[in-house]
Amino acid sequence: MQSAGCTQSGARLGFIVRALVAIPAAVLLLAILLHWVNAAVIAPLYPQLGYRYEHPDLLLVAVTIAVASAVTLALPRRLDRPSDLILWVLFVVAVAPSILMAPYTSYLSREQATTLALVMGGVSAAVALSLRRRGSGLTFQLPPLAFTILLAVVSATTYGLLAATQGLSLDLSDILDVYDLREEYSTAASDIAILSYLVFTQAYVVNPILIARGISARSLVPFTLGVMGELVLYSSTGFKSMIFSIAAFAVIAVLYWRRVPLRGSTFLWGASALIVVSSLADAIMNSGVFTSLFTRRFLSTPGTLTSAYIAHFSENPHANLGHSILRSVVDYSYDRSPPYVVAEWLTGRTNMASNANLFADGFANFGWVGMIGAGGVLLVYLWFLDRAAEGLPRLPVALIVVMPTIVLSSSSILTAMFTHGLVALFLLLMLAPRGNWWEPRGERNQLSGPRGAAQPRRSRPTTHWPGPGRMTRSGDARRGIQDALR
Repeated sequence: MQSAGCTQSGARLGFIVRALVAIPAAVLLLAILLHWVNAAVIAPLYPQLGYRYEHPDLLLVAVTIAVASAVTLALPRRLDRPSDLILWVLFVVAVAPSILMAPYTSYLSREQATTLALVMGGVSAAVALSLRRRGSGLTFQLPPLAFTILLAVVSATTYGLLAATQGLSLDLSDILDVYDLREEYSTAASDIAILSYLVFTQAYVVNPILIARGISARSLVPFTLGVMGELVLYSSTGFKSMIFSIAAFAVIAVLYWRRVPLRGSTFLWGASALIVVSSLADAIMNSGVFTSLFTRRFLSTPGTLTSAYIAHFSENPHANLGHSILRSVVDYSYDRSPPYVVAEWLTGRTNMASNANLFADGFANFGWVGMIGAGGVLLVYLWFLDRAAEGLPRLPVALIVVMPTIVLSSSSILTAMFTHGLVALFLLLMLAPRGNWWEPRGERNQLSGPRGAAQPRRSRPTTHWPGPGRMTRSGDARRGIQDALR
């Protein structure tokens, strides 16, 4: 009993150290690096794109760091479910940059920056806390052959329509200059409404499923089809996220390969590492390419655009979804959608779209209340997604959900759901086969030895997303203490 008490005390001490020292230190490091790279590199190099810097109020900086650190306490400690991964990735690539950069983007007053931190941070924390309660599963899994045929039909339709309109290509020669190609694709896609949805579903959901099955089952064919599919879609449409997805898959595969629950704070340290490595690579090559491709794109842009959206729509009429689902019932004050409106306000360019995260889009439509509404829609979606993924292996699901998560850092929640594949993600996870379909052929149905032979007792790591009947986090802790005392 004394040993058990010591173990419990040690666990509590470890939690306190992580909550009050380790995670705030990770947030502080990210804040310092974001501040430096924006002040010294990004703002001086890209003022024409709306990146600005002004010396911040130090007290306001301290407040934003404190708020961002407080949000991490509400986020799940371990990535046990798809929503856990999504919340942490979204925090690192959208919420934290938006909060931490607000004091020095020059777009917001002190009061606006403080309100941004409190509202965006509060909504993120509320969503995370609301998802701690588990519910019943929601799966209608197809037989493996039927699911494979479904993927094949979707893929054939997507590539067939793309070939007939835009044409297929595999030219990776210039990753920095794809805007003309993207404009050509947008023109072609405007003639066939379903093409855009199919392309994003293929890139963000179907190809990741193929890659995930290839890695999990150690099968070269689906892996190759998925990777080549991403390259073809990038070369044919010009969307850089489709080629960056391959790097994202590699990172997730490495993090999850150990088959032990991953801690969310890993992504905080990873974001800081991304800034440092990109800066070192640019210093060695005497260029700004890596900082532009990675730090600016995935961290600075979401933070800058959140401030810009709030600044613009605080002084101008809100969109009120008049460009979207409410176009028939509200008066829309603009001739184009909010991303184009903000881009012209920032840069003076009419052919550019400044796509911001779901919270910035929420503000563009309904102000601070819109931010809260965007969080509410995200909460409902994640609640259903967790139930659709019940019983699926951790690694494949993590690979499948990572790109739709990153999409949320540069699009509205409704656009992400109905154009960029979030609804398709939910449906395909709900229909995906469980069990052997994700395992290597040589390891299928080999958990038991010859009939009648005694098998040694082995401890196997939990590799599937837990369902409602599985043990909760507190139950896992009790079981870990009991196992340690045996």
